[in-house]
Amino acid sequence: MPNFDKTWARQETPGVTEKLRETIKPQGALKPRIQTAVNKLQVQISKMDSMLGKLHERDAQLFQRVVTAMQQHDTST
Repeated sequence: MPNFDKTWARQETPGVTEKLRETIKPQGALKPRIQTAVNKLQVQISKMDSMLGKLHERDAQLFQRVVTAMQQHDTST
């Protein structure tokens, strides 16, 4: 019975010609699309920069803890 359900409620999938037509056909003005893409990339870059800064801070904290533990001969830490 599940086979009948799949064929009855078939999802429309684009064919090869439709995919090709969407790729070739212009989808609007190029400059606004490029500007939107650039803005999205800048947002991602800023997020990654902030994450990188946090990771550097965390690395420095952990390194300082290791140095302090080694100076105090605390091998368990």
